[in-house]
Amino acid sequence: MKPTRLKDVVEIVGIAAIVVSLIFVGLEVRQSAAATRGATQQALTDAAREASGALSEDEATAELTMRFLSATSWSDLSESERFRSVLLFTSMMRVYESAYYQWGEGNLAPAVWVGWEASIRGVAPMPGVALFWSDRRLYFNEPFRNYFEEQMKMTNHDPSLGTLEVISGDSK
Repeated sequence: MKPTRLKDVVEIVGIAAIVVSLIFVGLEVRQSAAATRGATQQALTDAAREASGALSEDEATAELTMRFLSATSWSDLSESERFRSVLLFTSMMRVYESAYYQWGEGNLAPAVWVGWEASIRGVAPMPGVALFWSDRRLYFNEPFRNYFEEQMKMTNHDPSLGTLEVISGDSK
């Protein structure tokens, strides 16, 4: 084989190896992204389960949360009830904020985000949430604040969202 022909063959083999390597890297990146999305969804689910666990396991906490969500004034709750409600709801809002961030980063599938968004829209118009938000809105990042405030505006007109009857299953 002539040296120029051998050089051409070596170059073709080299190019083919590069193409195969790029395909392999692309597949690895795709699998890594899928694993990240799955881990993100699981972490958010675990965080939501933990935040809601206190409500489902302790009747007093559930009753306090229902009073908090329907409160139109902080005077509707004692100082310790306000403290407990703010801690619990801050935890839940952090989960919502994280879900929003992960969705924006592409780490949460749009089909999964739909459920999170429905949950946010169900909570956003509740009177106690407005109390909480007026005091604590600056605790959250600006993009999430803007998003949540839009949800508060959008859902205020729909009486089927954000009512304790809908949450407890008592709606008719």
